[in-house]
Amino acid sequence: MLFSHRKAQQKEAAGAAAFVLVLIGFVVLYILILPPQDREELLFGDIEGVPAQPKVQEAAPVILLKESPGRVSTFKEDGFDHQIPSFNLFSTVEDQVIKQNAGFVVETTKSKETSKSMVIVFSNPTHVSNAKVSFNVRDHSGRLIITLNGNEVLRGEVTESQPVPISMENLQGENIVEFTAEDPGWQFWKTNFYELAEVKVTASITDISNRKAVNTFFVEDEESRNIESASLLYVADCIGEGEDRVMVRLNGREISNSVPSCGSPNKIGLAPTDLRAGRNELEFESTGGNYEISHVTVQTKLRKQQLPVYFFTISDAQARNISSNNVNATLFLEFTDGTESKVADVSINGYLIRVDTKGMVYYKRINQFLESGNNFVKIDPKTSLDIVEVRVQYLPVNS
Repeated sequence: MLFSHRKAQQKEAAGAAAFVLVLIGFVVLYILILPPQDREELLFGDIEGVPAQPKVQEAAPVILLKESPGRVSTFKEDGFDHQIPSFNLFSTVEDQVIKQNAGFVVETTKSKETSKSMVIVFSNPTHVSNAKVSFNVRDHSGRLIITLNGNEVLRGEVTESQPVPISMENLQGENIVEFTAEDPGWQFWKTNFYELAEVKVTASITDISNRKAVNTFFVEDEESRNIESASLLYVADCIGEGEDRVMVRLNGREISNSVPSCGSPNKIGLAPTDLRAGRNELEFESTGGNYEISHVTVQTKLRKQQLPVYFFTISDAQARNISSNNVNATLFLEFTDGTESKVADVSINGYLIRVDTKGMVYYKRINQFLESGNNFVKIDPKTSLDIVEVRVQYLPVNS
């Protein structure tokens, strides 16, 4: 009986222990699933008269300087001269045989007409002059009719075996020259005819392909960004009378259309927007004449580059904390990209720091460079920089 009683007591103790363990498990699980703020209040708040533990707050940085420089260029030049080689503007005139035929016969009776047509095509009839039709007469009877686009250029008897060439005017892109023997009229029994040989249409063709000259030059990106003013200069040596106009285009836009001054400089003002970064196209075109264009120069004048300098003030108390190293004073530079190499000399009160990084953010501790009163940061780029922000700040050492 005594043994049974003890065994029962052991079972009750084991059950109580299990219950306590389960209860502790539920409490721990409850604490774990609480939000962090509530969990902290539960663990460290006022419990049975125990004061709550104070929360540690991080110190905010003290900003001494904050600026956004933007683009900082390496350009030190005042401007550039883009020179273009000399060239000529001219046209040539060449006498050409436009069309020819070894020979043919045209004849007309009272009941039948046999004519001959020649189709003449010009790509640009305005460049055609002195057009003529010539032929030899081997035999004939009656009068010969020649028309150009339906308009008579000849009606009459041609008795010479080698007649004078016949002029043709008012030419079009496509022209029809027709040869016909005149109708015999009341002489119904008669046949009028012409046997022609070596029939040719000739003309003087003006080649204007050399009236236009196109040249290119290149403007660097940094130059394009900093153009304050620009101009085009050239000298035109006129061969002949020099009374024809010269049109000048830059990147497809007409910037001048006038008769140039012969033998002396011609100057055309340009807007900064007329030029673009990269390839630029300069085109000269004359309406006629013969010009030698030389000393062609596109001049750019750049805005004077000022190295960015920023000033800030440090109080005596701040200076004591900085010099005693109670705080960390830091220079931050934030860039727009994190891949390109960025190099600059940064002067802090005359003390030089070389920045050489590919990162988006550069920072450096500068306690030893700062002093009470006025301070400055000067940026001298060695590569062109896009700076989002330059900042000087300090934090307590333990923050």
